[in-house]
Amino acid sequence: MARLPRSLNPPATRQRPPRPAPQPEDPYSAGVLIGLVMIATALRILVLANEAYPLYGDEAQYWVWSQTLEWGYFTKPPMIAWLIRATTGLFGDREFGVRFLAPLLHGASACLLYAVGRTLYDKKIGFWSALAWVSLPAISLSSLLMTTDVPALFFWALGLACFAIALDERQPIKRRQFCWIGLGLAIGLGLLSRYTMALFVLSMGLYIATSARHVLRERWLWISLALGAACIAPNVIWNLDHGLATFRHTGANANLGGSLFHPMELIAFIGSQFGVFGPILFTALICLGVTLKWNRSMDKRAWLLISFAAPPLILALVIALASRAHANWAAASYLRATVLVVQFLYQGARRRRVLYAALILDLAIAAVGYSYHDLASKTGIQLTRKTDPFSRLMGGRELGRAVSSFLQERGGAVLMTDDRMLFATLAFYVHPRPPQVEYNWKPYPGDQFELTTDIHDVGDQQILYVTTDDKPKALDHFAQVDRIGSITLPIHTDFVQHYAIFMLHGYHD
Repeated sequence: MARLPRSLNPPATRQRPPRPAPQPEDPYSAGVLIGLVMIATALRILVLANEAYPLYGDEAQYWVWSQTLEWGYFTKPPMIAWLIRATTGLFGDREFGVRFLAPLLHGASACLLYAVGRTLYDKKIGFWSALAWVSLPAISLSSLLMTTDVPALFFWALGLACFAIALDERQPIKRRQFCWIGLGLAIGLGLLSRYTMALFVLSMGLYIATSARHVLRERWLWISLALGAACIAPNVIWNLDHGLATFRHTGANANLGGSLFHPMELIAFIGSQFGVFGPILFTALICLGVTLKWNRSMDKRAWLLISFAAPPLILALVIALASRAHANWAAASYLRATVLVVQFLYQGARRRRVLYAALILDLAIAAVGYSYHDLASKTGIQLTRKTDPFSRLMGGRELGRAVSSFLQERGGAVLMTDDRMLFATLAFYVHPRPPQVEYNWKPYPGDQFELTTDIHDVGDQQILYVTTDDKPKALDHFAQVDRIGSITLPIHTDFVQHYAIFMLHGYHD
């Protein structure tokens, strides 16, 4: 039988292997976590875009700093001013432009916390740690404000993630080396954000000395520390050129003069932490501290987190007892404590339900906070200074418009204040922006504006003086003084802001 041509032979039937069934998306994957964090961040950006709240005095101060970039400023390192300069360059000199990076950096910190939890434990712990962090009441509020805590917490999170991965011998060598470099940058840039980053170095030394002494022989550790020192060196030089201004101010913030025993301040500080870390999570943290087995066989992963969480919290507690401490001074501790508490609550179904309840409660607090004024208005509740957590933010726009009117009536006058917060608020909200000076009756500068402005430079120009004092000391140093008006801003029925307006001429010492 003749063979058919090759091209006419029927093709051999080939059985294709069955297609693998599509795998469901891992609910604890990095992709899912990033998606959820992006949703939360987008919602916060929408809240910011509404520009419901004026800038607080500190935020306005950072904006003023951003107009002249330096390696340091009187009260803070320079990172906050650099970031605001970048975002206002994109979105303009408006509240949204000043605050734009706040929710983004907090979202990035949550993603870094996922890396920490996944490296030390597993992806489930990392996942819930990140969600717990991004939903904390303090983070929900901080996402609407551009403060030094925002970049500082991001670099704390970056440093912790890099340190955990660099110590993990299961990781590829190249990745570990890359993380040592990232650690150095996190330390240096963190110090350029807040000097409390020095506690990170202290915590790192504590852990290495107790649980990882072999790292001291690792050249990458010393490369990392050298890189961090190189980052902060220009700021140190700036401080040396300005009489260590920022370092002295940081020490003065502790307010350790007089009596060093204030138990009520300590109790008030501890109470405030239920609001910072969330009522359920802070209670769980206290329970964890009580039940934790503090012995030499302690889990190294838990000890690493404790080494980084304990120093900032202990320092804040000591300062609160000795003087006073702001509620946010222990915020860095909760980056590590979040992973600890999540690991503690994830053990067993009952504890897990407590974790879920904590997240739901914290998200509910955030939802109420973001619509607080609208809810009060719709329900007919009359807010007071004590019941309105945003009362300190109010009044800046109205004050700026009122002062602008006074200046327009007296063109060419220099605007003078005697308070840095008032100086900064008027600098942002008065339009067009006039020449400004801050009056200083002390023999040395007490803030950035007293450092960079001088009443002697005003010359014969007339001065419009805005002050909260009806009989300020400055009036004794001018040949001509005329009170031309006042400004009254009713924020709430029990909270009214009063300002006296003077026209001054002929300054003399």
